[in-house]
Amino acid sequence: MCEAGRIRHHLKHNLWRKEASIVFVGYQAEGTLGSRLLEGEKCVKLFGEDIKVNAEIYNVEGFSGHADKPALLNWIGSFKEKPGKIFIVHGEKDSKEDFAKEVKDKFNINSIIPEYNVVYDIKKKNVINEVFLETEKQKIKDKQIKELLKEVEELKKTFENALTNTEGCLRLEDINIDKYKKINNNIKSLENEIMNLTIISAK
Repeated sequence: MCEAGRIRHHLKHNLWRKEASIVFVGYQAEGTLGSRLLEGEKCVKLFGEDIKVNAEIYNVEGFSGHADKPALLNWIGSFKEKPGKIFIVHGEKDSKEDFAKEVKDKFNINSIIPEYNVVYDIKKKNVINEVFLETEKQKIKDKQIKELLKEVEELKKTFENALTNTEGCLRLEDINIDKYKKINNNIKSLENEIMNLTIISAK
C-alpha cells in the first residue's frame, strides 16, 4: 500500500516521470499512499520531498490474495461446531458492516467489528473497553510523575547541599549576589514545580 519498504524509493524516482507507469494489483486501504494515488492525487510527500505525480497510474483488480465474500461465507458454513462470535477486522467500514449483517442473517452468528483502543480478552470472553485502557494509562502516568518527583527532589537536595558546603569557604567579596539570588530563585521555582506535580498526581 506504499506506506513502507522499497516501493517508496521506486515511487520517489519514478512518480515524476511522464513515461513511467505505476500498476496496482492489490487492495489499497483508505488513507494509504496507494489509495491516494489511485484517487488521483497530483502531489505526494516522500522522504520529506514533494513529488509531482506525472506517471500513469493503473489498477488491475482480481489479484488480491484474500478470500472474497462467497468464499468466506462458505468457510464459516463449513464449521461443524458453529463459532460463538466472529471478529471482522479487514476491509472498509461499510463492507465490514454489510458482511456482519450477512453472517447474522445466514448463520445467526453475531460479529464484532473491533474499534480503536478496545481490547478483547478471548479466554475470559470479556471486552475491556477504552475506559479500562485509560485507567491503565493513568497508572503509568502516575508512576512516571512519582519517579520524576523523586529525581527533582534529589536534584533540589544536591543544590541545597552545594550551597551549604560553600557558605563557610567563600569570603563575602567572592560571592556574586546576583548569581546567588538566581540559584535561590531556581530552587524556589523547583519547589513550586514539585508542589504542582504533587497536586496533579493526587488527582
